[in-house]
Amino acid sequence: IHPWQPAGPHGFCQAGVVMWKPEIPPEVPGLIEQVKGIWHKLTQAERQEAFQLLEEALKSPEDGWPVLYVNRETGRPYVPHTVEEDIAVHSDAPRYLLVRGGEGGGKSVAGIVKTLNRIRRGMSGLMCSPNLPHYKRSLWPEFRRWCPWDMVVPSHQRYSKQEWEPHEPFTIVFKNHAELHCAGIERPRSLEGPNINFAHFDEARLHPDEKALTVLDGRIRIQGKNEEPPQMWFTTTPAMNWLYTYFGPLLCKCKTCGDIEIELTDLGGMKCPKCGGLDIVVTDLYPAFKEDARDVVLLTEGNEANTFDGFADKRGQSLTEKEKRVLLNAEWEDLTDGEPFLPSIIWWDSCKEDLPPLGKDEQLVISLDAATGRRTTESDCFAITGTTRHPNQKYFDKVAVRIAETWQARPGEKIDYLGTEENPGPERFLLRLCGYRITEYGTYNFDPDLQHNVMVVTYDPTELHDMAQRLYTHEGIVWFSEFSQGNQRLEADRQLLELIKNHRIVHDGNEKLREHIRNADRKLDSTGRHMRIVKRNESQKIDLAIALSMGSFMTLHLNLL
Repeated sequence: IHPWQPAGPHGFCQAGVVMWKPEIPPEVPGLIEQVKGIWHKLTQAERQEAFQLLEEALKSPEDGWPVLYVNRETGRPYVPHTVEEDIAVHSDAPRYLLVRGGEGGGKSVAGIVKTLNRIRRGMSGLMCSPNLPHYKRSLWPEFRRWCPWDMVVPSHQRYSKQEWEPHEPFTIVFKNHAELHCAGIERPRSLEGPNINFAHFDEARLHPDEKALTVLDGRIRIQGKNEEPPQMWFTTTPAMNWLYTYFGPLLCKCKTCGDIEIELTDLGGMKCPKCGGLDIVVTDLYPAFKEDARDVVLLTEGNEANTFDGFADKRGQSLTEKEKRVLLNAEWEDLTDGEPFLPSIIWWDSCKEDLPPLGKDEQLVISLDAATGRRTTESDCFAITGTTRHPNQKYFDKVAVRIAETWQARPGEKIDYLGTEENPGPERFLLRLCGYRITEYGTYNFDPDLQHNVMVVTYDPTELHDMAQRLYTHEGIVWFSEFSQGNQRLEADRQLLELIKNHRIVHDGNEKLREHIRNADRKLDSTGRHMRIVKRNESQKIDLAIALSMGSFMTLHLNLL
């Protein structure tokens, strides 16, 4: 039994936790020191021979596994840097574990030793990276250095050779019948199938979203032979990413002053830092997850015994202060040019309301943001939002999101603007809102049963000039108003941030819109006064966020009833 040490951002400390560690004979530390003292003097062939002798001396008489794991290339044993790391690596709880560390902090090795401890006890699991190239050049070479290959079935011991490298997912079978599935997980759904006891996900921050976590969580459901509970652990450098949503502080709201930015580690006796109020409620999306999670921090300077003295200082010479905090001190911080549009998605979730159905007479602003397609990758979306003033006159200074729809083309194709009656494209969808059907001859028939009170369609003219000309100038169906992507967009993007922050925009919880808001970063110009919504990375969509920015601006700009 080992007590938890109060550390990490949560403070969720247990009174005690059962640890599983092999007993180390008293002569082993002295033997290790002898090897360390002469290792640098040995040739490569002598090192291999010395390692084999050391490996034989470290075998446990109970199961033949080593009492200490030793790096076959350096001759150095794995030694936890802190009590907290020791507990995390050698215990089977909690269900979710994050080991975040600076560069060279030893986080991947900690995860590998934890993996080997599970395998040793006969449990099967998964060891993965965000993609196969990363697995091949990073996690796999590290695992190969620490794995006791004489515990692997003979036919799989060939994997230990330096000239062997993986080109596809594969499985290592151990002599105790435990299996280790090895893979890169570009497509998380490909992991659906195996039922396993554990999963180790290295450098998970490089995965674009949390889909891998949610898929893996459903796979780790087999207890060990001695009822060891399933467990999942992540080892990563913590540049701000989706893991913060799960392992960051508990997000709360003060009901006294309405502050929604409170981050707490303990609700007991906590006061709102803004007003001192005690009426605090949890608004976090994953409070149960965080109760069953642990966050361990490994600093780069704490592992200099396995690099060289002064490595952290030398590494810091080429880094900015911001980069040092992330890459050396393992702090949560964004390293991209921008920063998240919303500091926390809780801001957006707090604006959710049960809205009545959109009435035919409500004055509606439609906003369009479009893309045509790309040859080799998925295009951005054609996004349509519909906004009104709040249907309750008491809150008429608020914007209500009533419509949020997207269309997307496959690589090499273009968006079908018309679509079909059963599966309408964006232009047909817009025409229906305005009360028109398209005949098979391409003419427009008015249908009052379809019509909503569309006051204006505001749009990005880059891709939609032709459509606006046809429907407004030539057909007179609805008023189209260009939305400048210069200063007007900058003003609208900043206004949207203020609307969300001050609860002056409401929505019904549309998942696609939430995803686009969460994918968005904000980028300031050199003066720091102008802000624009931008993508966090090229693969993530933000088109609905941009459409909403334009639509909410126009909704408040017009003197709607």
